[in-house]
Amino acid sequence: MTWEYPKSQSEIENFLTYSGQSPIVLFKHSYTCSISQVAKSRMDTWIGKNTMRKALIDVREDRPLSQYIATRFNIQHESPQILVIYKDACVYNASHFEIKPSEIDAVTSQL
Repeated sequence: MTWEYPKSQSEIENFLTYSGQSPIVLFKHSYTCSISQVAKSRMDTWIGKNTMRKALIDVREDRPLSQYIATRFNIQHESPQILVIYKDACVYNASHFEIKPSEIDAVTSQL
């Protein structure tokens, strides 16, 4: 599966409904940040190796949506940032150089 690109609160809420069945990933990314580009490169390599649904939020273009996600899950906004959502709860989050696909795999294999 490839990235999905929700652009509104209703689209992100629709995307989040899939977390009731299996874990999903939200990646908050900035196309102008070099650290975010490194994290996205790691994630792009990983993305084709699993069937989880994954959404990418452009934090500069969709800042209100990025802030909504931070508020919705009571997690401080960072960029880049990965959130793993399962059953409508954030079960894992990491930011900057702590974004490691192997850790996402480890967390989701326990669910």
